[in-house]
Formats: sequence, C-alpha cells, structure tokens
Amino acid sequence: MDTDAKRYRISETVELMEFNKGMGYSVVAVKSFALYEKIIGETRSEFNVGDDYFHIDDAKEIQLLQNDRSDSLKVEFRFETGNVTRTL
Repeated sequence: MDTDAKRYRISETVELMEFNKGMGYSVVAVKSFALYEKIIGETRSEFNVGDDYFHIDDAKEIQLLQNDRSDSLKVEFRFETGNVTRTL
C-alpha cells in the first residue's frame, strides 16, 4: 500500500485514499487494526456530477453515512457542484 498517498479520515479507524491497482486508480477504504491495515472497500476513482468529473482530492467534504448493512460503508462525497453517494 502506498504510505505516501493522501488519506481522508472518515471514522476513528477508517480512512479513504486513492490507490493504484496497476490498471488504474480506485478509491479504497482502509481500516486500521492494532498491528496492521486492511482494505475493506473499494469504488471507482472518478465522481460524476452533472457534466463534471471529480477525484477524491476535489471533495470539499467526505462523510460516512448511516448504513443498515454491516458488510459495507456508505460514503457521501461533497463537491462544489453537487454530491455523490457511494457504497464501498
């Protein structure tokens, strides 16, 4: 995992970051455990709002939303021209 990549904390133990998987970038959710980190979710790295395309570093705010499912994360990315909600 790229330790130099900018991280965006969304909870006490979870951060989001862009991750190069060799064939392109994804946004991944990384959970910190006592001695290690694990990727627990993934989504596309481009966010489409109307005719505009954004990346995670364009987000004005990133918020973890309530989710009824325990096996996924629901995250809202707020951009200048609108919001995108993704499930990771």
